[in-house]
Amino acid sequence: ITQNRVAIDSLSTLLMYSDLQTVFRFMHVLTSRIEDADAIGIHVIESTAHEAETMNTLKQLFDGMVSVDENDQKTLQLPGSA
Repeated sequence: ITQNRVAIDSLSTLLMYSDLQTVFRFMHVLTSRIEDADAIGIHVIESTAHEAETMNTLKQLFDGMVSVDENDQKTLQLPGSA
């Protein structure tokens, strides 16, 4: 193994059982540790299940985002891109 990987299968599930502030703090610590370990983190969330404010808050924690819609159309968003 040349690089460690960490995956959270569903941030949506975490948000069902806890509030946004708690999930944000947890993910902030987790993503910092992933970065410190020079690992790769992949986190999945069902964007249509959450308000835009929730999505925008969590987006701050990640280096980029891949979106897949119901037609398998994929888009990549990186920081600073529109």
